[in-house]
Amino acid sequence: MMLFDYFFLFFFVIHAGKVLAELPPGVIPCSPSESPDAYDSCVLQQLMILTPQLVKGIPSLKLPPLDPLSLPSLIVDRNLDAIRVKANLSSVRVYGASNYEIDELRAKPNDLSVFLRLRIPYIHVKGNYEVKGNLLLISLNGNGAFKGNFTDAATSFFNSNPRLVLDIINPIIEETAASIGKALAARALGALTKDEILP
Repeated sequence: MMLFDYFFLFFFVIHAGKVLAELPPGVIPCSPSESPDAYDSCVLQQLMILTPQLVKGIPSLKLPPLDPLSLPSLIVDRNLDAIRVKANLSSVRVYGASNYEIDELRAKPNDLSVFLRLRIPYIHVKGNYEVKGNLLLISLNGNGAFKGNFTDAATSFFNSNPRLVLDIINPIIEETAASIGKALAARALGALTKDEILP
């Protein structure tokens, strides 16, 4: 399973009296005057209502389908002690992202922030790659198509040296996933006014 911690700080562009989008069916704004626990519970409930709609995408919020999630390109450029990698991933399709489980949620209506801890049990990824670099003593150079079940790949690496693999790879995965999540959240929230979300 993959576990991610996210901290999103949302900034809303408020257009004077202009409604840019409507909340998806079934989703209601949570009142910021509720107790912190009640507010967290309300936000969690709204995320659960949104989940089935996220699979197909929500055009009114400018959100693409989550399963599969299509990413035209991703660039990874890392220069750490154990890993030096420059990679360009293109035509990436991610399957299984909609099966996320929310382990923890803390929302703060006053500063418009939400902390989420997500667990994604299974992810299958395919696309094209160009990579140059080194992982420990292994040279990484090549290009072509790739596909894989992330949990299977993780199992193979873990068998040889689990702690080292987690220390090297996990920050890259978390940073990339957080960047994608932030971009999608900013796009969705940019389509709404603050008054639509916090009545």
